[in-house]
Amino acid sequence: MFKNSVNDILSVGLPILWRVDKSNLIWADKNGINILRENEVFFLAMLGITDLTIADDQISVVCNGAVYWKTNVWNDSVPFKKFKCSGILKNHSPTCSIWFNNNRYHLLDNQTESVHRLPLGVNNPKCTSDTVGAYWISDTHLYKWTPDTVHAVSHVKKSTENLSVSGDGTSILLEDGEKVYVHYLPTNKEYIFERPDDFIFGHTQPCITLQYGHVLVLVDLENDITRDFETDAEELFGCKDLPVYLSEDGKICEGEGKIIWDCGSNPSRTSSNESCIYGPGGKLWSITGQEIAETVPLGEEVIPCKQGFIVIQMETIWGVSNQGQVNKLYQM
Repeated sequence: MFKNSVNDILSVGLPILWRVDKSNLIWADKNGINILRENEVFFLAMLGITDLTIADDQISVVCNGAVYWKTNVWNDSVPFKKFKCSGILKNHSPTCSIWFNNNRYHLLDNQTESVHRLPLGVNNPKCTSDTVGAYWISDTHLYKWTPDTVHAVSHVKKSTENLSVSGDGTSILLEDGEKVYVHYLPTNKEYIFERPDDFIFGHTQPCITLQYGHVLVLVDLENDITRDFETDAEELFGCKDLPVYLSEDGKICEGEGKIIWDCGSNPSRTSSNESCIYGPGGKLWSITGQEIAETVPLGEEVIPCKQGFIVIQMETIWGVSNQGQVNKLYQM
C-alpha cells in the first residue's frame, strides 16, 4: 500500500469504477485501488480488477474470477484473503459472497470463511453489506436469510428478478418495465419512479439518488424527503446528505456543483515487463510497492516500452527508465 498527500495525486489513472463510502472516495484503475481519505490517498497494487465494494473499513475486490477481502483497509500490514469457491461468483459485498454450484446458491462468510447453502428454490439472491446474509424475492415477498434464520421481511407489489439492495440493508429497488419501485423496509414505505438512466444507494445512510440526464433526484428515505438537483453530472459516485458525482469537466462534485475534489487525472501505466507502475502519486513504484522515483513527469499520454516509459507532456517528450532515470527526448 502506498500513501501520499492528496496534493501529490496528479495521476490517478483512467478509472474502471468508482465508489463513495462515508467521506472516502475509492476508485480502481488497471493497476490497483486508490482510496482518498481526508487529505491522504492510499494505493493498493492489484491487476485485473472487475468490481469492488467497501463499507465499514472492509473491502471486497473481484479480481481474475476470485474475491479478495480485507478488513482494516488503512492498515497495510493486514493482508488480503483470497476466496475462490467452486462454481460461478454471482454477488459479493464487504461481508460475504454468493456462488452458484450444482444447481444451488452458496454463501461464503468473509470473516469466518465458512460456507452456507442457501435454501433450495432461491432465485437471484443478493448479499447484504451490513451483516452476513442475503435477500431475494419469491412471488411477491422479499425474504432475508442469515446463518440463524430466514423470514419474509416485506410484501412487494411486483415479482421480479431485477432486485437491488442498499449497502445498509434498509432499502430495495425493483425494476419493472418503465418503472422502478423503491421500498424502505423499516417503515414499508414505497416510492414509484420512472426508470432512471442510473441510480445509486447511500452506503451508510438510507437514501437513493436517481439520475435522469443531468437532473439528479435524491430521496432521503428515513425522513421521507425528495429533492431535485440541476447538475452537469456524467456519472454517479454515491450519495450522502447530497448526491456525489463526476461532472462534465472531470471534477467530483456534490449537490448542485460544489467541488469536493479536483486534483486532475492523467493516465497511469504498468511497464511492459510488469516490474513497475508509473503514475500513482506522481511517482514511479516497483510492483512490490517500493518507491523507485520520488518525482516523474506527468503527461497527457504515457506509453510503456521495453526499458521504461515514453511520456508526452505538452510540447516535451520524456523518457523514464524502469530504474527511475528521466531524460528529455524532444522539445517542440
